[in-house]
Amino acid sequence: MMEVDALIQKVLEKFAKRSEALSESADYPYPFGDNIEQRLTPAMDQYRDLMQRHAADLLPRLKALTWVFRMYINEDYRVTYAFDIKSLGTILAKGDLDADTFDPTKVRVSTYNEYNWKCNKLVADAYAVGAGVGLSIGKSLGGTKTKGDGYPAMYEYQGNVCYLWAPQANELTKSDRNLRSLTNARIPRVRSDANALPEVGDIMCFPAEGGLGHSSLYLGKKLIISAKTDGIDIETEEFETEMHDGKARLRKFTGSGK
Repeated sequence: MMEVDALIQKVLEKFAKRSEALSESADYPYPFGDNIEQRLTPAMDQYRDLMQRHAADLLPRLKALTWVFRMYINEDYRVTYAFDIKSLGTILAKGDLDADTFDPTKVRVSTYNEYNWKCNKLVADAYAVGAGVGLSIGKSLGGTKTKGDGYPAMYEYQGNVCYLWAPQANELTKSDRNLRSLTNARIPRVRSDANALPEVGDIMCFPAEGGLGHSSLYLGKKLIISAKTDGIDIETEEFETEMHDGKARLRKFTGSGK
């Protein structure tokens, strides 16, 4: 597990540098503080413990979170998910998508346009690419056939061109929206409901009326990691909940990727 220890150390160092830089910027309204640093080390210790416990059969949620950590510590990758970067990402011809040789584990979802949040893309890429479970393109999401049991995605045609999209955060937060390979949305921390108890690497999302909402992966200790204004960052669950009218929802990945 030396590689995991090195990754954890780099995450902690990266956070310290980001926190210091942002705290010196008076016009940057980012919620560093709030005991994030005090929570981050025990959260990473919990992550290490889970990686050791499941080393023989690593869970998709841990693979997904590991991939996001690797994106976070690499500045070139971190800013790929920044607010003002425009990239169409994956573009496929209709024949490519329908072909039997199509491998959804090697395809990322498309980004949204410039000035749209990339948080949904990050979560989908983490599971589809980072965890290797691929994209599940089902009829209920606008597809013509289903490819595997991976992270849900849909596609839209523009002529003979196909764009893959992740579900937006508002869609993830709807309790009546059944999405393939994900549990129904739950209000977090309802002890009588096992699917409402956040686990490391789970999908934490926040709805927004008249907006796009926000989606993230859960780190533990009420910390989340997500794509923000200038790329991937770590913050508190409480901050995003407060910013979204006190609402947060949890979804768990249940697919096999096969």
